[in-house]
Amino acid sequence: MALQTYWIPAPLTITNGTGYLRSPKEGIPPNWGVRSYPAILDYIEGDDMGLVTSEIDYYVFKGTVMPAAPAIAKGPGVSEVHAFCSAFNATATFILIIDFFF
Repeated sequence: MALQTYWIPAPLTITNGTGYLRSPKEGIPPNWGVRSYPAILDYIEGDDMGLVTSEIDYYVFKGTVMPAAPAIAKGPGVSEVHAFCSAFNATATFILIIDFFF
């Protein structure tokens, strides 16, 4: 089994708001397994008590939408991943990392 890493090419920068990172619809090819998680690349606190969060909002597993999780690691069948990102009193840059195994 070999690992090939895929991530959304354009990072998402948010200032005091929310946003989403997504894999292309049905964009994950057939595989032996998927591991995915959002990552914070940069963080600048605007005022006191800045806060940023990110997690998997939902993912599609064997055609079924599955609920939120901080990260996922699943066997064959994940075809899409959607992540939720937010920043409060801060500016942050996020990226969605999707590792798939063949």
